[in-house]
Amino acid sequence: MLSRWSQPCFWALKSMLALGLVLGVLALTFDLTKETSRSSTEATELNLTRWLYGTQDEESRILLPTNDVIKQGFPFFRGRKFKIWNNDLHSSPVQDLKHFLNPFGVEVIHYALDARCKRYFNGQCRGADEIKVINQSSVMDMDDQVITDFYQAYKDDAEMKSIDAFVCFHPAAVCELFLTFNRSLFVIASTRYAAARPEEMRWHTWNWRLARIARSPRNLVAANNRYDVEYMKFYAGIEPELLPSFCGYTNAVYHPTSNSSFLLYAGRYPTTKHNAYFESEWTEACKIENCTGFSVCHFFGAFEGGHSFEEEASFRGVIHIPYQVSTMSFFEQYRMGIPLFAPSLDLLASLDQQFDFVNERNCKDLRKCYHDDDIASIPRHPSAAHLPDPHNKTDSAAIRYWLKFADFYQWPHVIHFDSIADLIRKMKSTNYEDVSRKMRTYNERVETLLLLKWKRILTRVSLHR
Repeated sequence: MLSRWSQPCFWALKSMLALGLVLGVLALTFDLTKETSRSSTEATELNLTRWLYGTQDEESRILLPTNDVIKQGFPFFRGRKFKIWNNDLHSSPVQDLKHFLNPFGVEVIHYALDARCKRYFNGQCRGADEIKVINQSSVMDMDDQVITDFYQAYKDDAEMKSIDAFVCFHPAAVCELFLTFNRSLFVIASTRYAAARPEEMRWHTWNWRLARIARSPRNLVAANNRYDVEYMKFYAGIEPELLPSFCGYTNAVYHPTSNSSFLLYAGRYPTTKHNAYFESEWTEACKIENCTGFSVCHFFGAFEGGHSFEEEASFRGVIHIPYQVSTMSFFEQYRMGIPLFAPSLDLLASLDQQFDFVNERNCKDLRKCYHDDDIASIPRHPSAAHLPDPHNKTDSAAIRYWLKFADFYQWPHVIHFDSIADLIRKMKSTNYEDVSRKMRTYNERVETLLLLKWKRILTRVSLHR
């Protein structure tokens, strides 16, 4: 029998145990609910990925939350903006990230080392003259001394102290500049990840650093196109996330003002072999096929003094004669819903084998993209021992294997042609409004998938800061 002094202690202890049991059940219920929610989100993301990339046939099987629902819960960042720093050589991927992540409570501070920002984005960036230590040349030829000098210049900078993460697209290796700041690193390759690291030892060093970056949950290693995902796996042995650029910043929708006016993207400049090929083949094809009424304007001729996305969206369609496997112009045009024409895989592989057509596919040094001797100088990762070499320019099977990862063959509703004569026939027979409608439907799904992915990524980063 308990004494009258021990009875209160007994009942207090019993009450505490009961309370603890209740709290334990509530905590378990909360964890299960959270886990179920996370599993449901991950399942939705997986199913949507399968549908977008051709591994799930029945679209109706995917029940999608609205984009507004996905954004609920942001920002995760303790009631303030999550700040990301960038100083790239290509403004478009950065502007896309800035536009896409803004609703999530993310602010991107962008120092543009190229002229595209001021030309196309109304100066929504800071200029190259506003950043210390680095410039276009030093970023392309960055050594450890530049990294040290940059850190010394910014380690006590008030704005730099507020930065949560650094993002690097073009070139991705510029993230080496930020290693000593001990912040999250978002490496998102928009071209070959080893660009600007042409020497063998520097490429090896970048691979080693990239592997360390990828191991931390506070970081992100990704690419905005499938080719660069596979290329990074081939040489670095890393499995990067696929995060295609969305380019909703265009704020333009396909509205053709003429049934006969087409825009031509053939190489970087009007004087390239791509344009020469198109003009020669077009002239010959028009002797057989009726080209009357078609007006094909080369991009640089149509927009010599600059242009708006609205003007670009007014063309009936865009013809691509590719020099690269992924370009921001292709992203932009697809998101606007402009019907796109591109060579079939057979045709482009043949042109590449004969004339090195996709000549910027394998450049390591962005300054040497036009040189035939710019070839790989490091061995493949052991996990890629069974794969063909992406730098093999003579073997047709190797060329086809790697070109199939180009955007033109990864995205649906691109209109492929086997010759210029075939192109003319398809320009006549295509239902442009139907193609554009299907592209816009695909874009809606891509946007939802990207929102799901970025919500997962930002949640993970916020938990490991």
